[in-house]
Amino acid sequence: DKLCKKNEYPQKGKCLNFIHDEQCKQFSAVASIGYGSDYISLRISEKAFEKGVKASKLINYLKEELGYALLSGGGHEQASAIRVKRGFTQKAVEKLVEAIEEELNKRASLS
Repeated sequence: DKLCKKNEYPQKGKCLNFIHDEQCKQFSAVASIGYGSDYISLRISEKAFEKGVKASKLINYLKEELGYALLSGGGHEQASAIRVKRGFTQKAVEKLVEAIEEELNKRASLS
């Protein structure tokens, strides 16, 4: 909400896509999280997807951990959005970061 405002140009999703694409130029496995007061957007790079980071798994994990705080979620495996009750977004983002790190570390230890 600080960088991209609701109903303004560029749209929040386009801002996240731009940032995600720029990060993918520098790093191989990238999972980008954009969020505001009541939503979270996810973008997963092809390399991160190949390493097991999938938006549907992340949404299901959040449902298990913070189901009371989620309103809805969906998309596809590499781009999704989640609606969150106000006041719970930061906790949900922290849980997502933990889950992404765990998935990437799990794959790294198998190599």
